[in-house]
Amino acid sequence: MRAASILNHVLGPVMRGPSSSHTAGAYHIAAMARDLLGQTPCKARFSFDREGSYAHTFVQQGADRAFVMGLLGRPLTDERFFTCLQEPGLETCFEVGRLVAADHPNTVDLELFSGNGKQLELRARSIGGGEVEILQVDGWTVRLRGTAHEALVEIDARTLAQVQAILEADGANLTQPVIERNGERALVLAHRNAPLSDAIRLRLAALSSCTWREVRPVYHLQAGLPLFSSAQEMVVMAEARQLSLGRLALAYEAQLLALTEPQIVAEMVRRYRIMQEATLRGLGEFRSVLGVA
Repeated sequence: MRAASILNHVLGPVMRGPSSSHTAGAYHIAAMARDLLGQTPCKARFSFDREGSYAHTFVQQGADRAFVMGLLGRPLTDERFFTCLQEPGLETCFEVGRLVAADHPNTVDLELFSGNGKQLELRARSIGGGEVEILQVDGWTVRLRGTAHEALVEIDARTLAQVQAILEADGANLTQPVIERNGERALVLAHRNAPLSDAIRLRLAALSSCTWREVRPVYHLQAGLPLFSSAQEMVVMAEARQLSLGRLALAYEAQLLALTEPQIVAEMVRRYRIMQEATLRGLGEFRSVLGVA
């Protein structure tokens, strides 16, 4: 079980309202899909189940624009959010119908097409609070959550041991790679604390019939261990170190995310300024698509 992160889970995600499930979740799915395609698509088709939540809310809650912003590689704070559906060079289609075995109300099937002929099909779902799961990629069963650097390596099953050795050589894997087989082909999914190095990519490229995709985390990577796991442990540690709870929380987050305390403070200040600006706009003449400030 992952430890709670202040930036990832308490104050995150940085998003436009009104819904972390529909707006932030849609954005995260699309950003990860863009990574999987390896470039900005020229065409995207989104399919929602008619009995699901996305089918009834994707326009009202800005999921359509959030999906497009993720595909374009822009942050949700970018003001082009409001006009992105008219982005030249990206054709989008949103369809409502029947998705087979869609067992979550926020399920989406996504097809991407690039200008140089690349295609990608995936199924994903937004599971709450901006967190997502990509469940299928081009027919392979996966589980991508955007919490780590993730490499998907498709190979001839006969080279499986060789590929595992290549991926494990730098010690960056967070867990044992997950392996799926389909006849003579296999998919190796590695959750990592760093992207693939140039040396690893060269070794993979030297193998016959080997292709790979990479996905960057959409959250701050939790690369360290938490200082404490309960409020009681926090109070005891604060008294022992003679620190305020706020100062200890700063140390906790810095260790958990493997960042310096000044880096954590800078991110907190950035988020405070975003919230301050949103408040000022809400008190002014700005109105959201829902008709509320």
